[in-house]
Amino acid sequence: MKLQFCIVLAAVGVAIVAQAAVLSEAATWKSSAEVKTLNVSNSFGYVVVNAGGDRVVVKATKQVEADSAADARHYLDQVKFAFDEKDGVATVAPKWPSIYIGPGIAFVFEITVPENVKVKAESRGGEVQVYGVRDVEVEGYTESVRVEGAKDRLVVTGAAGPVTVKGAYGELRVETASGDVEVDNAGAPSRLALVKTASGAISATFDLPDKGGVFDFNSSSGVVSLVMGGRRDNAVVKLDSTSGQVRSPFGASYGEDRLAAAGAAGTNLVHAGSSSGDINVVVAGD
Repeated sequence: MKLQFCIVLAAVGVAIVAQAAVLSEAATWKSSAEVKTLNVSNSFGYVVVNAGGDRVVVKATKQVEADSAADARHYLDQVKFAFDEKDGVATVAPKWPSIYIGPGIAFVFEITVPENVKVKAESRGGEVQVYGVRDVEVEGYTESVRVEGAKDRLVVTGAAGPVTVKGAYGELRVETASGDVEVDNAGAPSRLALVKTASGAISATFDLPDKGGVFDFNSSSGVVSLVMGGRRDNAVVKLDSTSGQVRSPFGASYGEDRLAAAGAAGTNLVHAGSSSGDINVVVAGD
């Protein structure tokens, strides 16, 4: 495969703020048209991915603050942009030296990808946002995650901050260490939503599909709030909280006799649980 890319270094900007020097540097990179997967990782800063075009296009910026312009230049030169493409996989990341002693360097990756390119983002302290990409994975101790329009698949693991999901049409799996999770899938025909957080609240709006699905929302200590639309006549709902209150139009369970009679095939299975938080359910249209 022929590798096609270009790197353009932008003009370096230096600002003096309260006797400290802030130095930044930018670069752009463009893949070939053969990329099927994008792997992007970051440690501090943020990653924004938008669907569009027929190639992966990256605008990358790195920035550091130091006591002087000379120090800032020294630190910034030690950490590089790493762009690579091999066997249909594009990789974007900071390239750190084996030993780095100095102030934190913030990286910002603004990326455009074709919507069918699978995006795998890893962050160890920054923010991740992805819009309009069909298949998305986000991993790491992120400050926050926001994904909209993942039509095929969305998996988020390890996030420490809030996770916001909108229009996840396909498989949805979210498991976080802490932080609130908000899901707005109203009108999106998802058939699998598994959401779990250790200490945050969960808020989910979703429609129950005609052909049945599985929807499971669990928080160790937070409140779980659900707004359900779509078909309820083929639903089996189970709500449980160890020490919190359960509020719903039908109490703590609904349709369990239907499951015993018809089995799980074609049935919407809905569960919400919390160890110490309340469970609140609203049926859209009631």
